[in-house]
Amino acid sequence: MLALLGVACSNGDGGTTGFAESAGTSCTPGVQQSCPCAGGAPDGVQVCAPTGDAFGACMGCAGGSEGSSGTSEGSSGGGTGESSGAGSSTDPTLADSSSDGGVATPYVIDDCLVDTPRNGSEVCDDTGFTVEADAANVLVCLEATGGQIYISTNTAIDPTDGAARCSGWELNGQNAWDYLDYVGGPLTCDAEQKTLAIDLSPYVGQTLYIGAHEHPNGGGGGTTACMAHAK
Repeated sequence: MLALLGVACSNGDGGTTGFAESAGTSCTPGVQQSCPCAGGAPDGVQVCAPTGDAFGACMGCAGGSEGSSGTSEGSSGGGTGESSGAGSSTDPTLADSSSDGGVATPYVIDDCLVDTPRNGSEVCDDTGFTVEADAANVLVCLEATGGQIYISTNTAIDPTDGAARCSGWELNGQNAWDYLDYVGGPLTCDAEQKTLAIDLSPYVGQTLYIGAHEHPNGGGGGTTACMAHAK
């Protein structure tokens, strides 16, 4: 749970970079812009730091990209594919940065920064968290289940006990993805270690919800929602 202060991304020789060399150039905190990737790869995305004094490192330059910034897989209103939100990038990648010569550094459950909802017996499962000043900056798939993980500004109310949980939509005969206000994802977990860059800095101090739900096209039970710091 924490704002995007120092995201690292892979460079051409397998190392990582910190903030872009733009110190002293003012920008609006949270604003995103495209940035060139090494080796002729599609452009990545960099985000203005919360302090407004520099853009962060170029994210999304690793291989395995599903799309490019500004695109989505499905309709933006119905939640039927991977869409962009105020706090998300639309360039999912496979984690491949490391400090030991480019060997993949996998994410594990201990990297997840808050409780990890898992939609085992339910179509959708989530948990609320308060965004802190050093927020998570990736959503990551820990397994290839076919479900979707996300961060949203809202959740449902369970009609049985009045608790805030997205399975309340299911109990009312509704689909969570038709009502969720995504700000990160949804990211389809069809490959292990698939990641999506997110920026939660506009939501510092607010309550958001991280969750996992089945894929709108079917399947995807038992998906674990995880957000972490980028490796």
